[in-house]
Amino acid sequence: MAPGRFITVAERGLYSLLVLWLVLGLAVDTRSHRESASIDTFFTGSHALGYAGGTAVSVFLLHLVRRYRPTDPVSRWASIPTGLEAAVAGIAMYLLGGIGDLIWHSVFGVEQELKILFSPTHLMLMAAMLMLAFGPIRAAWAADEPVASWWTGLRTMWPQMIAAGCMAAVLNVFLTYASPYEQPIFTTEVPLLFQRFSQFLQISSTMAVYAHTLAFFGIMLLLARRWPLPFGAFTVALLVPAVSMYIYFDWEYRRSITALLLGAVACDLLNGLLNGLPGTVGGLADRISARIRFRLFAFLGPILFWSVYLLVTKQGRPITWSAEQWTGTIVWSGILGVGLSVLLLPPRSPQQTYLD
Repeated sequence: MAPGRFITVAERGLYSLLVLWLVLGLAVDTRSHRESASIDTFFTGSHALGYAGGTAVSVFLLHLVRRYRPTDPVSRWASIPTGLEAAVAGIAMYLLGGIGDLIWHSVFGVEQELKILFSPTHLMLMAAMLMLAFGPIRAAWAADEPVASWWTGLRTMWPQMIAAGCMAAVLNVFLTYASPYEQPIFTTEVPLLFQRFSQFLQISSTMAVYAHTLAFFGIMLLLARRWPLPFGAFTVALLVPAVSMYIYFDWEYRRSITALLLGAVACDLLNGLLNGLPGTVGGLADRISARIRFRLFAFLGPILFWSVYLLVTKQGRPITWSAEQWTGTIVWSGILGVGLSVLLLPPRSPQQTYLD
């Protein structure tokens, strides 16, 4: 194990569950804004739920700092458990964002509709929530704990999966203006009166697929870069945004929520097939190098995910896009996945860059 002061798996688990409280509070607040256009005060029950979750996460983080504080710290940063430095900075950002949000609402009123997602104080809170949610992942990353088997991985990695799901859920909320889940995109029928705008709608829907590919698979590929993900990692992680969407979309969009979950299961099966994890259907781990398997999953994972999305959402509906458009959009998601994999795992080179 690398030198440092590392929080335990149980502490990472409690930490990730507190972050889940914060994220579900965000989902409840999103629902309240969707249902009511007459909210004119900062002091609402949904705000209280979300900020209570943020307070709980902050208090627990400060407790960890106090518990793991060395007797003679060289600096204040040296008092923070290894891997939680950004999360502790997230506490300060969350506090500033909350105070700023109160002031913003007092001066400019309470935002409605699209403006909610672009308020500077809301974006500050979003960044803070991502920093807080990344804490369990970064702490585990620094601890250098190997994943020996499917069961060991499931037992030790679930906090990272929950944390990854919380990050995806936060991004999902703030990308609802470019969401492929509110309406199934490949089967959306455009009224005859608005046919001239159909191409624009398809372009915006394509960008939604790309944005959510980068958000979901960027997080999961980061984890796959560090650990061999156990079977169930994608399902557990994407269960969090699925529950979040159920809260603010309701079961009205059950096709999209079902597609999200089944796409996650399909990615788990693909991950098991490529990496030979116990409990899955075979494996290619003995035939292909780990780097190539990482690239393959980065390409095939998004393609499989959006293909499942298409199969689930098209039931009983015609595909309104041309074959070139929907197949090309899905293939592009795989290309973006490969691009992410190159950024996360650059090609080996004997030459150093000027940053090394």
